[in-house]
Amino acid sequence: MRLHSADYVGDCHPKIILLRLNVRKEDDRNFHTFGVTKVELVQTCKISSSFAELNSKWGVVQTKLKTLLFALLFPLFLTGCAAFVDPASLDTAEIASRHDVYVASLRARTAEGAFGLGRAEEISYSVSQVSIPNKRNRGTITSEKNQTNPARDFINLGDRRFEGDLAFSRAVVADAKQKSVDPEVLIFVHGFNSGFDKSLFRLAQMGHDFDIPSTQILYAWPSADQLSQYIHDLDSLALARNGLEELIRNLTNSGVKRIVLTGHSMGASMIMETLRQMYHKSGRQALRKIDGVVFFSPDMDTDVFIQSAEEIAPLPNNFVIYTSANDWVFERFAKYLTFNQDRLGGTQDFDRMSALNMTVVDVAQTETDDKSTHLSLAASPVLIKAVNGMSRPDLARFGSSAGRGAISGAVIATFDRLKTVILPPLH
Repeated sequence: MRLHSADYVGDCHPKIILLRLNVRKEDDRNFHTFGVTKVELVQTCKISSSFAELNSKWGVVQTKLKTLLFALLFPLFLTGCAAFVDPASLDTAEIASRHDVYVASLRARTAEGAFGLGRAEEISYSVSQVSIPNKRNRGTITSEKNQTNPARDFINLGDRRFEGDLAFSRAVVADAKQKSVDPEVLIFVHGFNSGFDKSLFRLAQMGHDFDIPSTQILYAWPSADQLSQYIHDLDSLALARNGLEELIRNLTNSGVKRIVLTGHSMGASMIMETLRQMYHKSGRQALRKIDGVVFFSPDMDTDVFIQSAEEIAPLPNNFVIYTSANDWVFERFAKYLTFNQDRLGGTQDFDRMSALNMTVVDVAQTETDDKSTHLSLAASPVLIKAVNGMSRPDLARFGSSAGRGAISGAVIATFDRLKTVILPPLH
């Protein structure tokens, strides 16, 4: 990686110097800036537009710039990507299972072959294998950089790539048919502030802990994996929407019988907008194999969701939203970025959604600690136990199963076509 010198841009305005930082990987065709493309450095002293005077102050500016660069770039370098681990180097006695996750990604790969933080020009297809440790609690994920302990850590063992979408679809269908006579796939769209390995490990954890009887596919869009990059991730989300549509259409035209779409946080917004986009292009026929849509703590404006849902109504079967009024992301973070607009994942305004054929499951009372509240269903051991205790565990049919007495103490209410399920404290 080479850091090019800062460039002087235009005439220098009093008190302001504008500097541009270019971060280039030498073997890449395009710039991959890892979320930093421009640095604005504000000086309190009066600076002449004379380049000579600007140059004389460069020593002071350079010192401050170096400090700023280190603060900005150091955490990004740490979270950019992870190297693959040789499976032969692991002690198999310490591994609970090796879990295959199919991947469709719009992330650019690094020189080492791993998925990085940059945006790719087209979707790539692969299947990754994840080592799941045997010494952990359900719902938990542990992973340490450069310290791989197979008894404790989730480990990315590498991937096998496919030449195009057709080869990928054929492999997915073949895998799904091995799992069920009625082959089904589950597509997971991760949320904001998620690196590749983080989202890969989450889907592997869910597939393992819930024993999901379908082939699992991660749609990995290029999140910057930084809390400060919320706007960047919104833009990446919009860029990646067509790729998700392509993936759904390809699987719809394959031998798959059922497609379940699952989205966490910002990923739920991408799914909703993709469904609306597909409906307006091709009508309900495009959604014919979607038999389950599951939103975990959706980071989406409630007004936008209702409008989109009304446009494509009726919604696909088994449409479930898991919400919590205690969600710390909506209470302490997202509301400051959205001017206190009601977020779907924390809403209690059910009357406005009463005409929609879906189920809202409120998990606020089941949460065991503050850290799990933005992905309670996957991160809470008690919720995982409750789902697995059903006669046919199914995240998309959770609401209807709970309503038939599968979870004792659940409070069921109906508002026209909307069903709400308020889960009791679970142990």
